[in-house]
Parts: sequence; C-alpha cells; structure tokens
Amino acid sequence: MTDQNILCPRCQTLVYDGPGAPADGSILECAKCDFTLYIPIDASTYNSDSPKPPPIPPPVSTIGGPPAGFAATVEEAPSQSTTRESFKFTGTASEYFKIWIVNIALTILTLGIYSAWAKVRNNRYFYGNTRLMGSAFDYHAEPGRILIGRLIVFGLFVAHNFAASYLPIASMVLTIVFALVIPWLAIKSMQFRARNSSYRNIRFNFKSDYGEALMTYVGYGLLALVTLGIAYPHFVYKRKEFAIKHSRYGNTHFKFSATSWGFYKIYLLGVAIAIPIIFIFFSFGAFLGAGISQIPGATLLGPLLGSLPILAAYLIIYSYIKISVENLSLSNSSIGKSRLESNMEFGEIFLIHFTNIFAIIFTLGLMTPWAKIRMKKYKVEHLHLHTGEDFEEFMAGERQDSSALGEEAVDFFDFDIGL
Repeated sequence: MTDQNILCPRCQTLVYDGPGAPADGSILECAKCDFTLYIPIDASTYNSDSPKPPPIPPPVSTIGGPPAGFAATVEEAPSQSTTRESFKFTGTASEYFKIWIVNIALTILTLGIYSAWAKVRNNRYFYGNTRLMGSAFDYHAEPGRILIGRLIVFGLFVAHNFAASYLPIASMVLTIVFALVIPWLAIKSMQFRARNSSYRNIRFNFKSDYGEALMTYVGYGLLALVTLGIAYPHFVYKRKEFAIKHSRYGNTHFKFSATSWGFYKIYLLGVAIAIPIIFIFFSFGAFLGAGISQIPGATLLGPLLGSLPILAAYLIIYSYIKISVENLSLSNSSIGKSRLESNMEFGEIFLIHFTNIFAIIFTLGLMTPWAKIRMKKYKVEHLHLHTGEDFEEFMAGERQDSSALGEEAVDFFDFDIGL
C-alpha cells in the first residue's frame, strides 16, 4: 500500500503521513494553524447506524497526492460566507494642523513636559477617525502614565551616558542590564497600548511572559548579529509573531499564520533589488553632484542635488521592505472566524514617501500634518476585514464576557515607553 502525505492547504504543515488514504469520516487537525480537514464518507460504504461526521464545507484540493476520487475538505478560519469590510479614515489635514501646531507650541513652552499630552491628543484624533463598519476606535490613555514612562527612560539614558563618561566598567554593566530590561519594557509598552485601545466599547489586551520576550528580542537579536544579518529576517518574523499572537480583543486571541520563509523571501528580493539600485543611483548622484559643482556659485547646490538619487534609492528599498512586511504580517493575522487583509502597493507608498519628504522640506515642516494624514489614510484604507456571518454574534459574546469579568486594575508599571 502506498504511503499518502496530506499537507494543510493553508500553511503546508504535514497533517497525515501513513499507508493509504485516511479512513472515511476522519478528522485531521493542523497543529500549526488549527485548520480542520474533514475526510468525506464514501456513500457506498456508509452505515446509517454510524455516528454522523460534522458538516462538510466545500471541497478544496490537497497537496501530497491522495488517490483518485479522494477529497479532503477544510474548515476555513472565516465562516463559509464572508463579507469584506474596509477600514475608513475620515481625518483631514486642516483639522489635524490645529492639533499639531498647538502641540508643538506647548511642548516647546513646557520644555517637553506637554509632549505626553500631545501624544494623547494625536492618538485620540487618529483613533477616532479610524472607522470599521460605521464604528470608530477609541484611545483611553492618561497623559500622566506616558509622562512617567518617558521620565524613566530619560533617567536611564542620562545614567548610561554618565557611566560611559566617568565609569566605563559601570557602563558595560548598565548595557547588559538594559539588554535584559528591553523585553520587559516591550511587554509593558504593548500592554499599555493595547489596554488603552478599544472598538465598540471592548478593550484590546496583550499578555506574555518575560522568558518568551527575552528570547524574541535578545536571543534572536543576538542570533541576527552573530550571523552577520543572515538570521535578521527570522528576527523580524519572531517579533511580529510575538506581538500578534499575544494580542487579544476582549477575551479572544489573535492568530498569526505567516512563516519565517515568507520574511526571508521579502529580504532576499530586497537585497537583489538594492544592489543594482544603489550602484546606479549612487553613480548618477555622484556624476550629477560633480557636474553641478563646476558651475560658479553652485558649490553647495552640487552635493545637495547629487544626494537626491541616493535618497530615492534608499526610499525604494525602504518602501518595498516595509510595505511587504506589513502586508505579509497583517494578511496572516486572524481572530475568531475573521481575518485581516492588507493590500498596500509598493509604487504608491514610494510616491507618498518621496513627495511627503519634499513637501516637508520646502515648507520648513509646515506640511507635516498633511504628510501624516496622507500616509495614515492610505494605510488605513488599504486594510480590510473578512468577517463571517456570525461576526455580530462574536461581538456580542465578547462584550458580555468583558463586562462580566470587569476591567483589570492597572498597576503602577502599566506605562507607555513609546517602543
């Protein structure tokens, strides 16, 4: 009898490896992404007295070469009938400019103390203008908590610089201590941000243990360092996985189904793109700068114009990697029977980045609000949620569970450090 291998149609994990096909009526579950495959019962051998299997969704093709006439079916993460709901952003540059200019002025006048209040005003504006299915998101953080976090980080920074100048050995010790503290700070920052965000009166949350955070941020970070960057895509993958799989909406965890190889493909293609682009643009920039510098009175103009092609090369590579990583991460995130989809385009993002930089430079920063609104609107409106028929029931269940449990008390260390 020939061995049959069946892979999960979604994540390609092996779910069956044995002689012949699985028995009729079998249920195979993917250990990695929780997909369930139902093996149909052959009508010619079905015994009416046998227990009936669960309802079988429409058949899909499988990988691994099952025999003719055999079909495995999969229960998708979203329900069988899904609706594609798009996120909307309703903020405008003129509205945000008023908030931005006041924030800048008060932050300067208070020597930076008002920056915590400025952050809360910014977030409440952006959250409140991000809508899904007619409802807006909310931001509930208190500025005092943010100020505490910033003062602690500032104190650690001053202590490290002082030690580096006068106590080299203490500086080395502090560097090691900081490396061990970073995972804890990352957990607290993501926890603070999640707990102070809500949608339809249901809070988000984030929970993780220190050990996993230490491995994610320090362990894999050191691995990327000692491998001279070869393991860096895996480091990025583990950070995304850590942030998403430990996040919750109400009492339901998010799931993350991307693989490390997906991130490697992005960075490998990024390197392949970068090598010719850097060579061509750098050569053109040097040629342009040298030529213009020969013009009388254009000594400073030459280096400035010569740097533009180099800036363009950097933005091309940066835009491709950033957008590809965001698309991959968001499109492989799901909750309950709903999943996210992000379809940002590299060319469009590059154009936005490039024109935003020029607008900010040539207006001495006054176009910053316009640039931020423009980028935010593009990202939000290229994000979609595929919801199942039971989405409203899911929302009602989360609201009931959350109100029954009550809000957890926020301890002293729940502050934002801006990671």
